[in-house]
Amino acid sequence: MRDSTKNLIEKSILICTESVDAVFARNSDIFIADTLSDQNKNQLNQRKISWLELRNHRAEDTILNFKEILRKLDIPFSNRSYFNE
Repeated sequence: MRDSTKNLIEKSILICTESVDAVFARNSDIFIADTLSDQNKNQLNQRKISWLELRNHRAEDTILNFKEILRKLDIPFSNRSYFNE
């Protein structure tokens, strides 16, 4: 198995419509949510869990933030744009 594939498999990403408690129960590395309270953000930061909030953010900013999370966790990605094809 290629290292980049292995690295991606080892990371746990949780996209959740439930409580932020689910990310703690599942031991995830990344949490993607529609909205997060300041308290939830602080809890995630304290546990060193990367998070991405989708609501009220421009798509370009969300993509940049997600790329930063991927870099931080050493997950390879392509800068190729799928929006203009």
